[in-house]
Amino acid sequence: MDILSEILNTTHAENKSLVIMGDVNIDRLKLNSDNKIFEEELLSYGITRLPLPDTRITATSKTSIDCICTDIQHGNIDYTIVEAGISDHTGQICSLPTTLENTRRNPSSFNQKFNTENLDCFKSKLVNEDWSCVLKANDAEEAYNEFLTAVTRTLDYACPKKRIRFKHSSKPKLVYDGEVNQLKGEYLKAFYKYEMTRNPSDKDTMVSAKRKYDNKLRHIKLNSTEELINKSSNKSKALWNVINAEKQCKKKQDHLTRLEVNGNIEEDPTRIVNHLNKYFVEIADSTLKESRNQLHNPVIVTPLNSNQNSIITPITLTPTDENEVLKTIATLKPTLSSGIDEVPAKAIKLCANQLVTPLVYIINKSFSLGQFPSALKISKIYPKFKQGSTTDPKNYRPISLVSTFSKIIEKIALTRMLNHLEMHDLLTKNQHGFLKGRSTISAITDIVESITDQLEVNNLVSTVLLDYSKAFDCLGHDLILQKLTGLGFRGKARDWVASYLNDRRQSVEVQKTFIGRKSTFRSNALPVKRGVPQGSVLGPFLFVLFANDFPSFIKNDNIEATMYADDTTLIIKSNNSQDLVTNITSTTDKALQYCLQNDLAINPKKTIHINFSRRQDDIPDIPNISTDQQARLLGLTIDADLSWTSHVDLLSKKLSSGIYVIRRVKWIGGFAAAKAAYHALVESHIRYGITLWGGTSEQNLNRILVLQKKAVRALADLSPTESCREAYKSLKILTVTAMYIHAVVVHGDQLGLPRGKDIHSYNTRRALDYHLPLHHTTKYTKKPSY
Repeated sequence: MDILSEILNTTHAENKSLVIMGDVNIDRLKLNSDNKIFEEELLSYGITRLPLPDTRITATSKTSIDCICTDIQHGNIDYTIVEAGISDHTGQICSLPTTLENTRRNPSSFNQKFNTENLDCFKSKLVNEDWSCVLKANDAEEAYNEFLTAVTRTLDYACPKKRIRFKHSSKPKLVYDGEVNQLKGEYLKAFYKYEMTRNPSDKDTMVSAKRKYDNKLRHIKLNSTEELINKSSNKSKALWNVINAEKQCKKKQDHLTRLEVNGNIEEDPTRIVNHLNKYFVEIADSTLKESRNQLHNPVIVTPLNSNQNSIITPITLTPTDENEVLKTIATLKPTLSSGIDEVPAKAIKLCANQLVTPLVYIINKSFSLGQFPSALKISKIYPKFKQGSTTDPKNYRPISLVSTFSKIIEKIALTRMLNHLEMHDLLTKNQHGFLKGRSTISAITDIVESITDQLEVNNLVSTVLLDYSKAFDCLGHDLILQKLTGLGFRGKARDWVASYLNDRRQSVEVQKTFIGRKSTFRSNALPVKRGVPQGSVLGPFLFVLFANDFPSFIKNDNIEATMYADDTTLIIKSNNSQDLVTNITSTTDKALQYCLQNDLAINPKKTIHINFSRRQDDIPDIPNISTDQQARLLGLTIDADLSWTSHVDLLSKKLSSGIYVIRRVKWIGGFAAAKAAYHALVESHIRYGITLWGGTSEQNLNRILVLQKKAVRALADLSPTESCREAYKSLKILTVTAMYIHAVVVHGDQLGLPRGKDIHSYNTRRALDYHLPLHHTTKYTKKPSY
């Protein structure tokens, strides 16, 4: 392994494809430590091992100990094995792609150009805009239509549509000076001389000249890359463009060239987008119907209790002012993406002061009349290919874009909703999604703490991870409004939410390239009769409010529910296996009943049961639910032993890939860019959930530390055998162990855990020490709050 690492370390800076073939004597089919170390070492150089079948078959064993490893995209390479008849190993054949230079010009498109000059023109025109038509409008509908007409007219004037030719290359333009040509000439002269004489001293001269020439080229490339990144308005995007260009990432393919429509293959783009749009708007009804047809046992559905609490003071959507609107606009990201109105957030942020007066009037009219403008209720949908057949509509995910102006209004409405709900303590403590002070980590921490507490008292404990199909899309609007009424949404506030949800439409849009020209195809807009708007601000929050009554619906002394938006985990406990199985079955039936009453569909194929019990009771499989030893949960991989080994395995692969990027970026973009890559691709992954998985075994933690040291050595230009202790200090980077200690100390302080002085009034040396509870299990000491 050391020899392989040394070879790869000398070639990692070359921007060339690499293929490694041969007998490595590490069986790909066995998930042992040697296999993990080999794969992680390859990944740290951007290389993966191809999945070869058995390459050595004997009377007693089958192994895959020969390999083909490459940094070429697997889809661009052909490989197979053959019986050569020479040894007991099969031969490996690897066919590499040969690419011809594309002489066709870069594609062009008829688009608006939002450069600095055009946007400054847009801003100057808005300064003189007369908003009297907006400010005299009688309702929000009329006011917004007048506003949008003025904005789009001015934007079209300042940023007219022109044919723009796209440049795909993200590499910096290199400018060579006279010294480069001089060094090149000296190298070629030395090279030709050595070719003629084969004299060792001439070879040394040639190697020295080549080194000087290469160093000069690298210096020019590094400076050009740094200049490209520093001049970019979006430095993060510029950095990733350079990284991906160097990684030779798989280019985006136009998958949507053909689509199956009514059993026939359709190639007409207009028919394709119209069929996809129809499929997307009907998917909710078909999902609910399919879910009900899959029921193995009938479930009794009781009438829905609206729980309309008339005692709660109704919410009021209070008027806004210019200061609040300006602060809201400031929170927007300055992107060029836009909704159906094609007004980008970047332009809105730049012209916030010019737009704020009419926006305040529109928002206040909207709140006071309970009316959401119709022009803001149209979503633009981009179909994103997932996997599988490119002609199957099921393999496309709808990516929704709404108007930026809609997001501004929604953000302001959201602040009023949150204030009302927090003031009256109406939100369940079991929900962690989209709420202040809560996150995915707080959700999974609650789950792990609860499981550990049950194991400490020797109870049996299991979890059921519910998976909803199209949860945000299936909700009925009447049901949403009925539940909101129970939370104090009455009068104009209820009317406003109803106006926001009802009469929404969506249109699918794709871009196609024909003979070097990009054209946009947009479907007819179709009504959306179910669900909360995807890509919006209020959509996810309305789902949170919709499911606010779920914990009370399944409430039981032996059951807890922890939710992050639509990710729901049920924790079931008991002191004997028979009762545990009964509780699991009854709880899942109760959850299914809730879904049937509330237009939700559970996906039984993806709903997972995990048993965490340490007692050796025989817990049978649960009917219609798959039992597993591990599962992905909110970004972490949780296993039945709470050992976090599976999570460390996955994390190691991510870190290895990150190390490769750091090496490449350090070579082409300099130290600052490489350190940014470290924080984005290594430290961020280590820190996520470290209060939970950081208590894993010393062996697992050491695996992460070894990979982190590789990343630090890459940053500090250290060899694999050099100590990196001083590099940690100079780079101001914490080790993974230090990160874990820091994270749990901060977590404990935030919880306000009792200290010695809280237990007694004596002035002792340990008065400030945390008061640790008595425990019986080792796992208890690993939970974040201990």
